[in-house]
Amino acid sequence: MPMEYDLDTSGRPSPQPAPRSEVNPPRAVEQPADNPADTADAETDLLLDASGHLVKSVRLRDAIERLLSTNPGDLEQSKQDLVASLPPAAAQEMLEMVERFINYRAALRQALPDSPQAMSEQDALTMLETVHVLRVTYFGPELTSLLFGAEEALARANANGGKTP
Repeated sequence: MPMEYDLDTSGRPSPQPAPRSEVNPPRAVEQPADNPADTADAETDLLLDASGHLVKSVRLRDAIERLLSTNPGDLEQSKQDLVASLPPAAAQEMLEMVERFINYRAALRQALPDSPQAMSEQDALTMLETVHVLRVTYFGPELTSLLFGAEEALARANANGGKTP
């Protein structure tokens, strides 16, 4: 906003806002409308390789975890919406991955205590090993490494007091 200066009682200029009539009105800046379908399409494009198959990565894991965090009553519709935007091979892979995650999460809930408690370093390492074994059981060693490898390495280092095994 343009400023006009008046002299205050000390003789120094003091800024005063210019009268409204002299100020140009703010212009509206057009923003593209947020279209959820465009956002979903952009996200699914990031999950695909050049041949139209899913790229197995942390990004895929995050997309599936977001899907599974939706209202359970909306899960089926959300799954169908997601796979509808994928090529057929990737859609089938996605449905299989979602089922693996659902089964893994159910096994995880049974294997781990309901509420985390203070635990020793050895208890923490045992829990991490339990989680790792479940991941390998449901995803296999290679996929476990791709989806959870960096997270597991960091968790193990933290459980070891910052030392790498």
